[in-house]
Amino acid sequence: MTSNMKRKWLEEGFSLLSEQGAGCLNIDTLTSRLGVTKGSFYRKNAQDHKY
Repeated sequence: MTSNMKRKWLEEGFSLLSEQGAGCLNIDTLTSRLGVTKGSFYRKNAQDHKY
């Protein structure tokens, strides 16, 4: 995931928290607001983890 996309995820997550609270912060809501699929998030996120 590019740093620009990571920033978008973080900004959208913080916006969602401030607007609707922690109960609404989930992958479905975030992907919907960002206009991406859940699968693209999980695939890209899994590729970026280096344990």
